[in-house]
Amino acid sequence: MKMTRQLHDLGQSLWLDNITRPLLNSGGLRRYVDEFSVTGLTSNPTIFDHAIGNTDAYDDSIHEKVKAGQRGEGLFVELALEDLRRAADLFRPAYDASDGIDGWVSMELSPLLANDTAHSIEAAARTLDEPTAQRLQGLVKNIIQKKLNDGQLDECNLTLKEIAKIERAFVRILLGIYHQRIDYPRERA
Repeated sequence: MKMTRQLHDLGQSLWLDNITRPLLNSGGLRRYVDEFSVTGLTSNPTIFDHAIGNTDAYDDSIHEKVKAGQRGEGLFVELALEDLRRAADLFRPAYDASDGIDGWVSMELSPLLANDTAHSIEAAARTLDEPTAQRLQGLVKNIIQKKLNDGQLDECNLTLKEIAKIERAFVRILLGIYHQRIDYPRERA
C-alpha cells in the first residue's frame, strides 16, 4: 500500500496546490487521484497566470472567448473556472464518498482583493454557477466567518451584531443582482 493511501486511511486529506490544462488533458490529475489518493485541489491566480502564459493549451479557449467579447479579468476567471470545473468532476467521487469532507476544489482570492471584503464577496459570487439565495447566504457567511477566524477583524470597532447586519446587507445586495429572472416566451418572427 502506498504511503499516500495510508495517510488518507488515517484521515489525512491530500490536496494538490496546482492545476494546469495540460495536467488535466494528459490525465495527470486523474493519476494523482487514482494512484496517490489526492482528494482535493486548490489554486491561485498566480498559478493560473503562469499556466496560461507558458503553454498553448489555452489558446483555442482564449480566441473563442475573445470572439464572444470577453476580456481582461472576466476572461481570466472563465479560463480558470473551466479547469476548476473539470477538476471538480474528477474529485466528485471523493466528495460523495466522504459526505463532503473531501473532494473540494478551490481558487484563492486575488491578492488585489485580499483587504477588500466587498469586492472579494462579489468576486466569489460571480464564480457560482447557480447563485441561489441559499448559496449566496452560505458564501457570504463563510467569507465573513473566515475573516473573523483569521483575525482580520480583530482591530475593527464593529460588534458581532454589527457584523451580522453587514452580512445581511451583502446578502440583500447580491440577491438583488442575482435574483431569478422571468423566462419570457420568445416572439416568433
